[in-house]
Amino acid sequence: MAESQAAASEGNWLTVDIQSVATGKRCTDREPAFICICDSKGDILLETCIRGKSTIVSTIEPYTGLKMEDFAKESVPSKEEAIIKIRNCLNPQVKLVSQGADIFREGLRYFGLEEGKDFSTIVSLAELFKV
Repeated sequence: MAESQAAASEGNWLTVDIQSVATGKRCTDREPAFICICDSKGDILLETCIRGKSTIVSTIEPYTGLKMEDFAKESVPSKEEAIIKIRNCLNPQVKLVSQGADIFREGLRYFGLEEGKDFSTIVSLAELFKV
Protein backbone atom coordinates (compact mmCIF):
# COMPACT_ATOMS: atom_id res chain seq x y z
CA MET A 1 0.00 0.00 0.00
CA ALA A 2 1.31 3.46 -0.89
CA GLU A 3 2.36 5.74 1.97
CA SER A 4 -0.54 8.13 1.35
CA GLN A 5 -3.06 5.28 1.23
CA ALA A 6 -1.74 3.96 4.53
CA ALA A 7 -2.17 7.42 6.08
CA ALA A 8 -5.70 7.67 4.70
CA SER A 9 -6.69 4.26 6.05
CA GLU A 10 -5.53 5.14 9.59
CA GLY A 11 -7.94 8.03 10.12
CA ASN A 12 -10.49 7.45 7.36
CA TRP A 13 -11.13 11.22 7.27
CA LEU A 14 -9.60 13.54 4.69
CA THR A 15 -10.25 17.15 3.87
CA VAL A 16 -9.86 18.24 0.28
CA ASP A 17 -9.46 21.79 -0.98
CA ILE A 18 -9.98 22.34 -4.72
CA GLN A 19 -9.27 25.77 -6.23
CA SER A 20 -10.37 26.73 -9.73
CA VAL A 21 -8.97 29.25 -12.19
CA ALA A 22 -10.76 31.32 -14.82
CA THR A 23 -10.52 29.92 -18.35
CA GLY A 24 -12.69 32.61 -19.92
CA LYS A 25 -14.59 35.79 -19.09
CA ARG A 26 -17.90 34.22 -18.07
CA CYS A 27 -18.54 33.18 -14.46
CA THR A 28 -18.98 29.60 -15.65
CA ASP A 29 -15.57 29.51 -17.36
CA ARG A 30 -13.73 27.75 -14.54
CA GLU A 31 -11.47 24.73 -14.28
CA PRO A 32 -10.00 23.10 -11.16
CA ALA A 33 -6.28 23.85 -11.10
CA PHE A 34 -5.14 23.13 -7.55
CA ILE A 35 -5.84 20.41 -5.00
CA CYS A 36 -4.71 19.88 -1.44
CA ILE A 37 -5.56 16.75 0.56
CA CYS A 38 -4.95 16.63 4.32
CA ASP A 39 -5.51 13.82 6.79
CA SER A 40 -7.25 14.08 10.17
CA LYS A 41 -3.95 15.01 11.84
CA GLY A 42 -3.47 17.97 9.49
CA ASP A 43 -0.65 16.30 7.56
CA ILE A 44 -0.61 17.20 3.86
CA LEU A 45 -0.87 14.09 1.69
CA LEU A 46 -0.99 15.98 -1.61
CA GLU A 47 -0.65 19.64 -2.56
CA THR A 48 -0.29 20.46 -6.23
CA CYS A 49 -1.26 22.78 -9.03
CA ILE A 50 -2.71 21.02 -12.07
CA ARG A 51 -1.97 21.75 -15.70
CA GLY A 52 -5.36 21.69 -17.42
CA LYS A 53 -6.11 21.64 -21.12
CA SER A 54 -7.58 25.15 -21.15
CA THR A 55 -5.64 28.40 -21.16
CA ILE A 56 -5.70 30.20 -17.83
CA VAL A 57 -7.18 33.68 -18.23
CA SER A 58 -6.87 34.50 -14.52
CA THR A 59 -5.84 32.62 -11.41
CA ILE A 60 -8.29 34.79 -9.42
CA GLU A 61 -5.38 35.24 -6.99
CA PRO A 62 -7.24 37.23 -4.29
CA TYR A 63 -9.56 34.23 -3.81
CA THR A 64 -7.36 31.25 -4.67
CA GLY A 65 -3.90 32.40 -3.62
CA LEU A 66 -2.62 30.99 -6.91
CA LYS A 67 -0.27 32.91 -9.20
CA MET A 68 0.43 32.45 -12.91
CA GLU A 69 4.05 31.52 -12.13
CA ASP A 70 2.77 28.56 -10.06
CA PHE A 71 1.74 26.94 -13.35
CA ALA A 72 4.98 27.73 -15.23
CA LYS A 73 6.98 25.04 -13.43
CA GLU A 74 7.68 21.88 -15.43
CA SER A 75 6.86 19.80 -12.35
CA VAL A 76 3.16 20.79 -12.49
CA PRO A 77 1.30 17.56 -13.35
CA SER A 78 -1.27 17.21 -16.11
CA LYS A 79 -4.86 16.47 -15.14
CA GLU A 80 -4.27 12.77 -15.87
CA GLU A 81 -1.11 12.67 -13.73
CA ALA A 82 -2.91 14.52 -10.92
CA ILE A 83 -5.79 12.03 -10.96
CA ILE A 84 -3.33 9.20 -10.30
CA LYS A 85 -1.81 11.15 -7.39
CA ILE A 86 -5.28 11.94 -6.01
CA ARG A 87 -6.45 8.32 -6.22
CA ASN A 88 -3.27 7.24 -4.39
CA CYS A 89 -4.48 9.29 -1.41
CA LEU A 90 -7.96 7.76 -1.33
CA ASN A 91 -9.59 4.42 -0.57
CA PRO A 92 -13.23 3.27 -0.52
CA GLN A 93 -13.46 3.72 3.29
CA VAL A 94 -12.32 7.36 3.36
CA LYS A 95 -14.83 10.06 4.27
CA LEU A 96 -14.17 13.42 2.64
CA VAL A 97 -14.84 16.63 4.55
CA SER A 98 -15.79 19.69 2.52
CA GLN A 99 -16.93 23.24 3.17
CA GLY A 100 -19.84 22.94 0.75
CA ALA A 101 -20.91 19.68 -0.88
CA ASP A 102 -22.42 20.87 -4.19
CA ILE A 103 -19.47 22.79 -5.59
CA PHE A 104 -17.14 20.21 -4.04
CA ARG A 105 -18.91 17.38 -5.90
CA GLU A 106 -18.38 19.27 -9.18
CA GLY A 107 -14.64 19.35 -8.49
CA LEU A 108 -14.59 15.64 -7.70
CA ARG A 109 -16.51 14.87 -10.91
CA TYR A 110 -13.92 16.87 -12.88
CA PHE A 111 -11.30 14.42 -11.62
CA GLY A 112 -13.55 11.43 -12.33
CA LEU A 113 -13.83 10.48 -8.66
CA GLU A 114 -16.87 8.49 -7.59
CA GLU A 115 -18.57 8.18 -4.23
CA GLY A 116 -18.62 4.53 -3.12
CA LYS A 117 -15.68 3.67 -5.36
CA ASP A 118 -12.89 6.18 -4.70
CA PHE A 119 -14.21 7.34 -1.31
CA SER A 120 -17.03 6.46 1.07
CA THR A 121 -19.00 9.67 1.46
CA ILE A 122 -18.82 13.46 1.71
CA VAL A 123 -19.46 15.29 4.95
CA SER A 124 -20.32 18.93 4.33
CA LEU A 125 -19.43 21.36 7.11
CA ALA A 126 -21.90 23.84 5.59
CA GLU A 127 -24.70 21.34 6.12
CA LEU A 128 -23.57 20.33 9.63
CA PHE A 129 -23.55 23.93 10.85
CA LYS A 130 -26.61 25.16 8.95
CA VAL A 131 -28.84 27.37 11.06
